Amino acid sequence: MKKKWFVLSLTVLMAGATACRTSRPTAADGADAVPLTGTCWKLTDLSGESVQMKSADAAPYLTLESGEHSVSGYGGCNRVRGAYELGGEQEIRFSRMVITQKMCLEAGDTEDRLMDALNRTVSCVLKGDTLILYGEGAEALARFRALAQ
Repeated sequence: MKKKWFVLSLTVLMAGATACRTSRPTAADGADAVPLTGTCWKLTDLSGESVQMKSADAAPYLTLESGEHSVSGYGGCNRVRGAYELGGEQEIRFSRMVITQKMCLEAGDTEDRLMDALNRTVSCVLKGDTLILYGEGAEALARFRALAQ
């Protein structure tokens, strides 16, 4: 019973989250100006494999908020929420990650693989409009592309 209330509460809290729009943010001079926080990051690949979803609305994404050091997003079926911490030299760690428990057969294993990548992330690199998360040994775990909010 407690689990049902927890999932219901979590779902209500995250119901206000909206999906990302599809245009890319650019600076006034035309150069990409994409900050790590406040940007909607659409998942493009996991461990070097392209992520293909049946519709653009189902595309997994993350947004990191600077004030609370929180991360929220969508895994392709369920809402994702947690915290992150930045360190020196491009270090980033995700913690307290939770995901709603809606059942969606069309999402495949993308959500599980994304959550695993977030839990294993130790650093990130921001290159233009691309965010790459790395694990131990410089293993590229996930790649995201910036979308306008």
